[in-house]
Amino acid sequence: MTRQLTHEQIDRFHDDGFLVVAELVPAAELPTLRQAYDELIDTGAAAGDRMLGGITRQVMRPGESHPVFADNPALATGIAIAQQLLGEPVQRAFDMLIYKPPGHPHETPWHQDASYSELPFAPAGAAVPLGALQFWVALDDVDTENGCMHFVPRRQHRLLQ
Repeated sequence: MTRQLTHEQIDRFHDDGFLVVAELVPAAELPTLRQAYDELIDTGAAAGDRMLGGITRQVMRPGESHPVFADNPALATGIAIAQQLLGEPVQRAFDMLIYKPPGHPHETPWHQDASYSELPFAPAGAAVPLGALQFWVALDDVDTENGCMHFVPRRQHRLLQ
């Protein structure tokens, strides 16, 4: 699915530092992604399976362990959108799944995902790579009550000062 962004969306991204894209992947494709996610979580067969801080399960680079995560509509659309936002060819550098079951007792603390710009983690104080984009795709319904993603508008402008 090729998604063409409007000039307003591109401007909003550059102003706010993020963009909400409704239906990054068609709803009909979600069952395939959910099934692949469940297979990796249930079998523990992913090479990059680990517990972040000992409390939240992550699967690092699931595309290396399951073909659905190596190539899927969300990934293709994300790359097309990234190219429009950055105005140049882009490549996928990293992917991750997070498993937080219902009733998980721990909130994910506020953080900058820039720590993932180097593996296993960027050192404290490392510069935020402004030429990198990240996409968050919720496979479950999310809202403010159950843990949707929050962003701080225009924060990237303060990082450049």
